[in-house]
Amino acid sequence: MPYLTLARTEKAYNLATNNVFMLTFDNVNFTPNKIELAQILKKHGLDAVSVNTVTPYKKIKTRGKKSNKVAQIRPKKYYVTLPKGQTVAEDLRLEA
Repeated sequence: MPYLTLARTEKAYNLATNNVFMLTFDNVNFTPNKIELAQILKKHGLDAVSVNTVTPYKKIKTRGKKSNKVAQIRPKKYYVTLPKGQTVAEDLRLEA
């Protein structure tokens, strides 16, 4: 089962001051849409005001010869805005 975790980047910490939290799933193949993510958060007691998604591009890397190219898949990011009273803990691991 995939787990939802809080991203630990400088941008994520700066956004958290405005109650916007950057969340990612540990399984890159599990990519729910905005409505499904809001339902997962509601199941765990968090009410999402808005949800924005960002799908990063795949990084192409070469292994060996030029013809051997591998795509590095990166996880989808979710920017979740919560109401003023709610926050997300640092050690968040929600099961989807």
